[in-house]
Amino acid sequence: MNGRSSLKTFATTTAVLATVFAALALGGKQDDGSSTTEPSGRGRTAPRTIVVAHRGDHTAAHENSIEAIRRAIQYAGADYVELDVRTTRDGELVLMHDATVDRTTDGHGRVDVLTFAEIAGLRLVDPQRPHLPPSKVPRLAEALAELQGKAGLYLDFKSGDRAKVVQLLRDYRMVNSTVVYDERDAFRLWKTLEPALRTMTSPKPEDLSAESLPTLKARLQVDILDGPVTLYTPALVREAQRHGLAVWPDIQGPHEDAAFWDKTVSLLADGYQTDRPADFVRFLVRRGLRRTH
Repeated sequence: MNGRSSLKTFATTTAVLATVFAALALGGKQDDGSSTTEPSGRGRTAPRTIVVAHRGDHTAAHENSIEAIRRAIQYAGADYVELDVRTTRDGELVLMHDATVDRTTDGHGRVDVLTFAEIAGLRLVDPQRPHLPPSKVPRLAEALAELQGKAGLYLDFKSGDRAKVVQLLRDYRMVNSTVVYDERDAFRLWKTLEPALRTMTSPKPEDLSAESLPTLKARLQVDILDGPVTLYTPALVREAQRHGLAVWPDIQGPHEDAAFWDKTVSLLADGYQTDRPADFVRFLVRRGLRRTH
């Protein structure tokens, strides 16, 4: 074998190994948002239910904060972190659920009226949990740096330049690890900007009819369904999956406990968005739906 052939073989092998290691870094999740399987001993496989940490793990941190992202990854072991993205007056993409900064910071005003410098001067606070140390409002770029190679992003797009979001996802190599939630009439634009990007919608009741569901994926350019868990039945989840749609219901809220989760996982949905990611992961492990690592 000549030197050029050896180099070509080495490059090919390196590329294949890089792809394998990238998949392992994200815990074996599939890019289409469906649940996957993982070894459970003696040749058996167990389904891996995807866990989405709603606004990060904010059980002991401020929502949409860097600390909540780190807790979701390091403490909870979540597969995806759901974050809300808005634009400032001068075009900076920041994490903020509400249209104003009033509820979650020590400031006042609309995000799209304030400049990034003004928002950067604010601190995340929670009057209901005064023991939490103040934290800054993160930029989307900072969040991506935390997530890269560790967990996926469930991006709840509130406002901003979609093309700028896509470029940031490319810069941080997060395109294949991101799911975008947006208004349904924006999905075609997202797919035009980046065909590999997955999109998510909350289906209307009429979307789930026997006539509508088979063509929903193609008509809306959508890959994943979310929405209230009460919207779904096991049969409906299977039918959506049969037509190429993953299902990630919303289960977050004060009602989350083991009894509620027992009913929830009987749907056999691909993933669930929760306010208690660490507890939910432990619950899934006990039910044999995840490994401990």
